[in-house]
Amino acid sequence: MTTKPAPLLFSEVLGAERLDQLTAAHGLTQPDLDWLRHAALPTHTQRAAKTPPMFAETIMLQAGKKTPIALAGCFALSACVENSESDTQPAFIYTPMGGIRKFDNRASLDVEIERMWQDNEHNDLYSFLSISQRSELKSTADIAQTRQIIDGDIFQAQHASIESAQDLNALTMVKELIQLPSLKVMLDRILKETHPTIDYRQARVALGKGTRAQGAEDIGVTESLPLIEAILIYFHNQGWPAGHYSYITFPGTPDSPYSVQQWQDLIRGTAAKLVPSLTGCIEEFWAQTATSLYLTRRELLSRIIHDGLQASIVINREKELLTVSESRELFRVLRPSSQHHTPLYVETIRFWEYEPSFVELAGSLMISGKGHYLYTPQHGLQKLDGFRDFKYAILDKSSQVVGKEAIYSLLDLDERNRFLRFDDPQLSGKAVDFPVPECLADAVIQKQKTIYISPLKCHARAMSTSMHSSIKPWIYALSLAKNY
Repeated sequence: MTTKPAPLLFSEVLGAERLDQLTAAHGLTQPDLDWLRHAALPTHTQRAAKTPPMFAETIMLQAGKKTPIALAGCFALSACVENSESDTQPAFIYTPMGGIRKFDNRASLDVEIERMWQDNEHNDLYSFLSISQRSELKSTADIAQTRQIIDGDIFQAQHASIESAQDLNALTMVKELIQLPSLKVMLDRILKETHPTIDYRQARVALGKGTRAQGAEDIGVTESLPLIEAILIYFHNQGWPAGHYSYITFPGTPDSPYSVQQWQDLIRGTAAKLVPSLTGCIEEFWAQTATSLYLTRRELLSRIIHDGLQASIVINREKELLTVSESRELFRVLRPSSQHHTPLYVETIRFWEYEPSFVELAGSLMISGKGHYLYTPQHGLQKLDGFRDFKYAILDKSSQVVGKEAIYSLLDLDERNRFLRFDDPQLSGKAVDFPVPECLADAVIQKQKTIYISPLKCHARAMSTSMHSSIKPWIYALSLAKNY
């Protein structure tokens, strides 16, 4: 059984002066190798001055009359800028997953690119596009191909294109999170579903101090609240505040046809089921289809995490912060691998002083195989020398304000308070199930639920207005912010 040669990457080409220094020739000649090394020149002017000249171009695909989309991470190299029957100079395409591929001339390269997207063999071309860009190109067969000269450094432009696509993914997720209902809207929906025949919108709950004798109203009313706020107060105190009683009023409207006992039962019943009801609302939000995309929000978050991990691996490889073998090892986090490979341990990151009271950095990973790697949503991948370096790499950053904020954004409010009290935190991990992006997405959503529910038990009324504004920046920072 023959083994398919590994893709030919520019890190290998730029480090070789002779063909025999390449792992495999991939159909290159010595003149090809000499010419490809000009890709390291920092400007188009310098590359075009060579003999034969080198034209590095971004590959653009246009769906119908929409704005052309640059194929992130991909570029073409040729000795001319237009197709010609007399063109005998070879042309090349570079994709992050497929490496360098050689074609007879520029025209044959164009034909191959067209064939790839027409025959649905576009994984190499589309892998580093944003999810919305992939969806747009896959939605039609009316696609035109164009090119655009890369004026500056080829590889800087390549990295920027991948990062730009990840920024678009972040924007897509933020647009979905804007639609996350506020706590008040969730409670409103819960009441409509559980008590469809009761009009609660006009009801107000008057809280009075003292004891009501024989049902007579006490004149010591201290506060009049909308019903939803009253439910939160009741939930927070597991009853009415000590020394207070409640009375249902309907200002400016006829009295309710429902008895005081029915209203009291509504408040008690809703408060008793508040946590599972809110959890159900959040689950429903993530199970709904994302706008203009044929996948649920949970699937969208999982794909964004997958694409972020993949982009971080490739950018670190292209910058030579990872070797080719290290990047192959890390790609196993994203796809099944042979049992003959060195075992790969993928774990969450936990800090603790008393282990049952750990805090866990959501969306973050410790990866150990032949090498050791730290992944956090804000900083991408970092290669470490050994397991002991995980703790140092994380906590050393926390000595700076930016580092502290990065850690806090990965914790819920209770965890932040515990973390601040740690004097000498210990590090451990919990094995992550495969597929890893789905597992991380589930952890992010679970953390979001905790952030919604936990503060209710401490500051019910304050959270009724502030919760909605605080959750979105947190999940944005947690899952999406990139800093390669």
